[in-house]
Amino acid sequence: MSETVICMKTMNDNEFLDVITHSTFKNNAKLWLDNILENEKRFGFKNTIREIKINHPKSIVLAAGPESKKNNNDFEIINKNRKNITIVACDGALSTLSKNNCVPDIIVSVDGQQIIANFYKNNKKILDGVTVILATSIHPDVVQHCIEGGAKIKWVQAFFNCEEHKEYFRKGIPSIKMGGNVGTASYILTSIVFQANPIGLMGIEFAWSDETPYNSTQYYDKLMKLLDQDSKRVENHFIHVENSRDGKTYIADPVYYAYFLILKEIWEELPVEIKKNTYNLTKAGILDLNNLKSTNIEEFIKI
Repeated sequence: MSETVICMKTMNDNEFLDVITHSTFKNNAKLWLDNILENEKRFGFKNTIREIKINHPKSIVLAAGPESKKNNNDFEIINKNRKNITIVACDGALSTLSKNNCVPDIIVSVDGQQIIANFYKNNKKILDGVTVILATSIHPDVVQHCIEGGAKIKWVQAFFNCEEHKEYFRKGIPSIKMGGNVGTASYILTSIVFQANPIGLMGIEFAWSDETPYNSTQYYDKLMKLLDQDSKRVENHFIHVENSRDGKTYIADPVYYAYFLILKEIWEELPVEIKKNTYNLTKAGILDLNNLKSTNIEEFIKI
C-alpha cells in the first residue's frame, strides 16, 4: 500500500481505481516478476486451468470474510449436501474449512506475498488430491507446500498485456482478470471458466462490522505507518457503509473498498445470464451489486 492509495475521500471511484491499479503494479512488479521466474525455473508451468472440469454445476465460492467465519451452521448444511456442490475456496478460507471438516474441490491463490504460504502450511491435511489454482506470480513457498500436501497444481496468469508487460506474460497459460484479490478471481474462474450455474458467494464481504476496533483490521498497521502513527488520521480513511440486508454498518479501509469497486466494475461487464444465476449467501459486508440476489444457504441448496 502506498500513500497515494489511501486518498479515496478526495477522489471519485474511477480516479481512486486508477490510482490503486498503478500503485499496486508499482509496489509489486518486482516481487511478481521474481516469483514468476523462480516458479518457472523450479516447477515449470505444465498444467493449466484448461484441464479443470467441475463435477457439479451448483457451486459455492467460499472466501474468508470476518463475519461469515462466525457462522458454523452454514457448514453443517454444506457438509450434508457436499456431494452435490462444487466448492471453490479462497486460500484464506482454508483454516475455516479445516475446522469444519469440509474439503474443497478447488483452492485459489493469486497474492504473491510469502505470507500466503502459511495458509497451506497450516492446513496440509486437506490438500491431498485437491486442485489448487495458482497464479504464475505466486510465491514459490506456496507451490512447495502444495506439492508436499499432495495437491494438484493448475496454473493461471493475470491479464498482463503481452506487449507492454511481456516479461510477465507466458504463452500458453490462460490469462484472467483477477480483480486484485482472490475472492474476485475465484468468482471469475467459477463463472466464466468453469461455467458453474448457479453460483453462491459466501464470505465475500470486503469489510468488518463497525463494532470491530480499527486496530483489529488487516491493513491498520500499514496505514499507521504511512500516516505518522496518527490513529485519528487513520480512522478518517475508513468508510462506513450501511448494509440494507441486515441494517448494520460496516467499515472498509482503502484496500478493501478498492476490492469491492473492482468487482463492481467487473460485474457490470458480465453476461446477464451469469448475473441472473449468482447469489450472495452472506448478509454481512458491503457487497452490494446491481441486481445481485441475496439468499441463505438453505434456499440456495434448493435452487
